[in-house]
Amino acid sequence: MKRDCEKYLSGDFSIKVINRIEELEVIRGFWEKMQWHPDADMYFYLDFIDLHQGFVSPHVILLSRDGQPSALMIGRIQKVPLDWKIGYKIVYKTSARSLEIPYGGILGDLSYPNCMALVKELMNCLSRGEADVVFLNHLKCGSPMYRAAKKMPNFLCRDHSSFKNPHWRLSLPDSFNEFYKRQSKNSRHNIRNIANRMKKTYGENFSIRCFKEKGEIDQAMRDIETIAAKTYQRGLGVGFFNTSETRRKWMLAAEHQWYRIFVLYLDGKPCAFLTGYPYNRIFFADTTAYDPDYQYYHPGMFLLMRIIEEFCNEQNIEAIDFGFGDADYKRQYSNQNWQESCVYIFAPTFKGVRLNVIGTLIVVISQIAKTALEHSGALGWIKKKWRRHLTPR
Repeated sequence: MKRDCEKYLSGDFSIKVINRIEELEVIRGFWEKMQWHPDADMYFYLDFIDLHQGFVSPHVILLSRDGQPSALMIGRIQKVPLDWKIGYKIVYKTSARSLEIPYGGILGDLSYPNCMALVKELMNCLSRGEADVVFLNHLKCGSPMYRAAKKMPNFLCRDHSSFKNPHWRLSLPDSFNEFYKRQSKNSRHNIRNIANRMKKTYGENFSIRCFKEKGEIDQAMRDIETIAAKTYQRGLGVGFFNTSETRRKWMLAAEHQWYRIFVLYLDGKPCAFLTGYPYNRIFFADTTAYDPDYQYYHPGMFLLMRIIEEFCNEQNIEAIDFGFGDADYKRQYSNQNWQESCVYIFAPTFKGVRLNVIGTLIVVISQIAKTALEHSGALGWIKKKWRRHLTPR
């Protein structure tokens, strides 16, 4: 491995680690030129870095070649809880000092030599005792960064899990009619059926509102909370929460018209919502849910179709990115997908190796159990039972 690294890391390059906020201004031009996802936008990074739980310091790695910026890795060091799960159940809890690299936080020339240089610096950070673990959020499987992060660390510090998540995206056509025609016969039937069922019961007594101004945020959060409080996602501790951090983030995004909150009302009552960032001509979906009391009407799907129709008519949105994780509606309506995986690198210390061993065992057990349940046909049934159990009553 040492020879392999030397082969790829040869050449005139330099690495600089920036861990003071005031020093980040030096790389603003390169960062803003390369950024493509809101989670790694410099404006958001600087405004919210102190809000992250257990924040210690920024940790940004700049790789330069021939004196010019070539690649950038955006991160932060923070003390985080580590919760390992089998299914929805947490089976092991601990905490660690983690170097977190957000989604979209690796920018510039991501050639294999550059990625190896960046990963080598991550390993140096762990060797210096600055963190117990590095977390790389959802790398594209097979990409140079994914290969470098999985290959370069030694056996005890390497991530041995192989869990992958599909990432779904809908590239928008010029019209909703074209989108509709592209769907399967069964999908077209479902779209018509949901619209007819809604019209038959509610007639014109439904409305969809799009909140995007600062003065509308408080009302949007109140209305969304009435829905989110009833969902199984709330039982899992994920999805929307009406917190001061969420409010600050949405207010900041609203200053730049970077956030939209779509809410469906039936007889004046909020029943479904979808939020997200219109950023670099892509709408990055953030949170979504519907009131389970209205499940018969599929309000979430009805709202999604209206949003797709609106974006088809807009010239500045080219795609809807449905984000992490799998779901029936994502598979049904997307026309692009790829595999992603979160990757960890552990410190060459007793704590780092212990975290790796425990995490690997839990992941292996989880994967074996999931595979067995899939083959038996019981996985879907168990998920439904868990979701009912987690739904607040």
